Amino acid sequence: MPAAFTKGIQRTMACEPAHADELKKKYGILATPEDRERTVAENNKESMQVSQAITSVARELLTEIQRSIDFYVSQNPDKTITKVLLSGGSCYLKDINSYLAHELKIPVERFNPFKGIVGGEMVPEEMAQYFAIAVGLGMRRERDNEG
Repeated sequence: MPAAFTKGIQRTMACEPAHADELKKKYGILATPEDRERTVAENNKESMQVSQAITSVARELLTEIQRSIDFYVSQNPDKTITKVLLSGGSCYLKDINSYLAHELKIPVERFNPFKGIVGGEMVPEEMAQYFAIAVGLGMRRERDNEG
């Protein structure tokens, strides 16, 4: 998704990939109607354009998350989803967790695979998401996938 967000900005703003990436990091997505109203009041057109470009890609992500939730609930009618955990590079897009929480109507948090692991607090938060698979594999035990 990080590349998709950057490409969306690049198309919308007609700029180079490096500049689109800078804009993505600077502005992120306007997560709520209040954020959008404030940005309009400030007449920050660049922020609005960047957010619109990101929002079109984020809607695709939102659709996939909602589809997964719907499938899970249909297969487990006695279970409820209490929160969504984000991982990967896109989870650090400014306000993406707020946007998704607002749209899904459930809490959305960044996943930290080191949470609850002794010494995990030493790993910088912005780096932790790169180790999700490694930490998961490191925590496996022999016969984890049996019966």
